[in-house]
This record gives sequence, C-alpha cells and structure tokens, in this order.
Amino acid sequence: MLTHVLEAEKFPFAVIGVKDVEAKEKRTTLALAVTLHGMTRTLQAPAEIEIDEKSIGVSGKLAFNQTDFGIRPYALLGGAIAVRDGLALRFRLRARRVPSPG
Repeated sequence: MLTHVLEAEKFPFAVIGVKDVEAKEKRTTLALAVTLHGMTRTLQAPAEIEIDEKSIGVSGKLAFNQTDFGIRPYALLGGAIAVRDGLALRFRLRARRVPSPG
C-alpha cells in the first residue's frame, strides 16, 4: 500500500500547516493547509486550544477523502476488498514555553 497507493518513495511526507486562526475562544475552527501526495488543500478543522503560563495545546479533528488528493483508495479483487475513501484524522499538539536566555 505504501508503494502502490501512497507512492511513499515519491511523496515521503504529509505536511499540515495552520493557514489561519482567530483564537478568541477555547473552541475555534482552524484553516489548515494539508499537503498529501503532492497536492495541497485547505481544510477547516474544529479545534480546542488550551493555554497556560508554561504551555499551549491544540487538539482537534478533520475529515477528508483520499481522492481529494489524487489517491485511489486501495482495493483488491476488483473492489471486493477495499479501503474507504474517507479518512478521519485526530491531532493533539503540545508546545512548552522555553525560558528566554538571561
């Protein structure tokens, strides 16, 4: 699957970047630039932001179709056994503040 479907040798990375955020509340919607299989799409993802004096955390989820990125879902036996087109991705990022030198 890594070789035939995802073409991992040609596209070894998936990149997700925050394109836009207006975090006025704990719950927000992030505009994410998702690059997968050489194609970039902007997706909206509901997220929750946690901030304290030592760290920031962001968690959320997004859903998309493999075909949106030019990927043909894996199938065997003429489609008798097949992977669904839709994918759901959950994420949780945590960053700690680094004390400034001096």
